[in-house]
Amino acid sequence: MKKNVVLLVIDSLTAKSIYGTDYNCDSMPFLKKLASKGISATNYYSEGPHTEFGLQALLTGMHTLDDSASIRRLVYAKKTIFDYYYEAGYEISNVTLPALFYPKRFYGIMHDYFTQGDSFIETLFWRLNYYVGLYQCNKLTEQDFIDLVGCFDDSFNSYLNFLDIDNHPKESYILCKNRIADKDFKVRYNDVKSEYDKFLKDKSGYVHEILKHNGKLPNVLMIDDNDTACEVGTYSDKTKKLFATNRKFFRGLSRRQIISTLFDSRLSIKKLCSSLVDYIKGNEHLYIGQMSARFKSYKSLQFKSLNREHIDSSSLKTQLLFLAELLEKNKNKEKPDFIYFHSISQHDPTQWLSLDSDNDEIQRELLRAEELVKKTKNYKGYWAYRLGQRYVDECIELFFKELEAKGILNDTIIVITADHGSSVSDNPIRSARSFNNCHSELYHVPLLIYDKTVVQKKYCGYYTHKDLIPTLLELCGLNQKYEGRGMSILDDNYSPNIALSERTDSGTPALLHKDAIYTVRNKHYLLEYRANIFEDFEKGEIMEVYDLIKDPDELKNIVGTIDKKKIKDLLETVRKRHMELAANYNDWLKLPHGHEE
Repeated sequence: MKKNVVLLVIDSLTAKSIYGTDYNCDSMPFLKKLASKGISATNYYSEGPHTEFGLQALLTGMHTLDDSASIRRLVYAKKTIFDYYYEAGYEISNVTLPALFYPKRFYGIMHDYFTQGDSFIETLFWRLNYYVGLYQCNKLTEQDFIDLVGCFDDSFNSYLNFLDIDNHPKESYILCKNRIADKDFKVRYNDVKSEYDKFLKDKSGYVHEILKHNGKLPNVLMIDDNDTACEVGTYSDKTKKLFATNRKFFRGLSRRQIISTLFDSRLSIKKLCSSLVDYIKGNEHLYIGQMSARFKSYKSLQFKSLNREHIDSSSLKTQLLFLAELLEKNKNKEKPDFIYFHSISQHDPTQWLSLDSDNDEIQRELLRAEELVKKTKNYKGYWAYRLGQRYVDECIELFFKELEAKGILNDTIIVITADHGSSVSDNPIRSARSFNNCHSELYHVPLLIYDKTVVQKKYCGYYTHKDLIPTLLELCGLNQKYEGRGMSILDDNYSPNIALSERTDSGTPALLHKDAIYTVRNKHYLLEYRANIFEDFEKGEIMEVYDLIKDPDELKNIVGTIDKKKIKDLLETVRKRHMELAANYNDWLKLPHGHEE
């Protein structure tokens, strides 16, 4: 009998949260203990710095920028983790945000359980804005237009899938019931379907018309069905009372955050002054922005300041208990379960209390949070993030206990990882975009695999997301031919000493117009290289280099002084990948686009 597989992706979770011993107090004791019992990879890296890029490699086993760089999310992926497990006879369930990765090919093979509502404009927003800008500058190519039309099609289908309540059981909406507006979904579905029919009659004409009007969408597509059901929020009164009852703790925590920002977070006066000069000159002032965000972060510790989106979300605890019930419900079915679960509780704004629980349970969580705060010494980061670590750890421990109580744990493989690392620039404060840079806090993520029958083993090679699928296929004893780029970390002959990650500049991942940015690391150095895939590698530029032995926090860029002989293996890795990516993209351009339809 095949075992169930549960893939828990905890958005924005860093590896050092589990493997490190910072501040004389572990914030994730259960996961740390789990790492000593099962399979763990201590040098495991995301291949992209944010969710879209990170998931591209994690769910396909390909490199992040392969096959048009996720311009259509997973639409162009030859094969995904869902395809492998579906073909192996698993029941596939998806518990996550509605529009995270939706190609139409998953319809009918996947059971959806939405953790929040959906919005057409939110799904399309960055891509539409980007292509409108190209259109206004007369830089929009034929390929750009094809991509944009495809993005419209994807957004329509994702949104209609969410609104189609006749095609989903009631359980599909349980986790987002307090987030979705109190509207008649059938009316919304019919309105959007009518608009989609207009699009299908003349896709090119429809999109051209929107481009001519600076990206303005019809009103029916501007409605956000991720809104709350009532004006003040379902849990608003509860949180006000919570703050009033625990005023001393919340105020004390806010003071700790301000003190930490001033004295512990490595505030650089030199960088601050330099950033002020840039600000006066009208240039980017990222260090000031990061510094301001850290100062303002104390507000997220006062629940009276939380937005409705945060307050009305189902908690991680509720979502994981739902997963346990889902596994129990399917316990006696012939097919094993493959469940993909994506939590944004550790993302900004960080969730660290179960606001949908009863008051007594929330108060118990607060006491445990207070205990962690008291034990933590000289914390240098973002307090909500650290408390979120404790909360994630507690919720996953409860999930394990529930599975054990239901008699399911021994028949289930549980994988715990992250799409990317900290998106709140936990520490140190940097003069770089917190969600799109080369630094390790964005890439170094955990990989823990629990299987009752597997002997504990720690793997120390420099693995990346592309290695997850072949590892799980081997662990589950599945014989499908693997078509990705990674290898199983269970193979003792596979222990890479270099990890490659890649991205483009922020926003839409359009390789036609943007450089590829490569980040490579080994135990000695971290290197960032920028190059255009339509040009020779030598025309690119080394942007940053860090000596990880002397400078583990990656604070001093030594690109101007490094002896290139010391990083020749990293440069060679990037050179080979650059040539490979250029060939991959040129081959992709030759494909008859629209083949995914």
